Amino acid sequence: MRINRDLYCLNNWFPCSYKFFVEYSFATNAVKLNWFDMHFAIQKGVFSPRSAVEHALHEIECRTNIEKSENELMLLYFDEFQDHLIHPYIDELADGISNNDKEISPYKLMYVMLKWIYENKDDFDNPFCLAEDIYSSYFCPPSIEKFAGFGAANVTGRAREKLFEEWANYIKTESLLWL
Repeated sequence: MRINRDLYCLNNWFPCSYKFFVEYSFATNAVKLNWFDMHFAIQKGVFSPRSAVEHALHEIECRTNIEKSENELMLLYFDEFQDHLIHPYIDELADGISNNDKEISPYKLMYVMLKWIYENKDDFDNPFCLAEDIYSSYFCPPSIEKFAGFGAANVTGRAREKLFEEWANYIKTESLLWL
């Protein structure tokens, strides 16, 4: 396995200073999500709490053996939804995920965020500011240094185009790992 940052990253990492939600449908098209991924992304403010209900519906559609907590989450879809109601269920479901899957969850989420920012780059004044923020939040991983390293937000002209090419290469390479 190429990553192992202990659980320090899980407990102390915050995605970036910008606030945005990645839509559940976007994330599920980018990676295969488990309940720890959902719990982690909701806890860190990258997915909305409602995405847990969407994930429960998705899991119920795809599997024959359904966890009681998944069924309870699915029922929230039909009730008046309140964010705090999901936590007992996702806490329980996330506990059932292996430690190996828990360790890679932050990096899976990093990929989802960087893919989302890249695909929506025209909506930001400077998407490299977000990429740089994610880079520093993840203790400067070499996998994104070429386009998100310190100073990337200040690059202009042809050099900026080159950074976008590096970002696209990262997304292409990582997509093979996560799908």
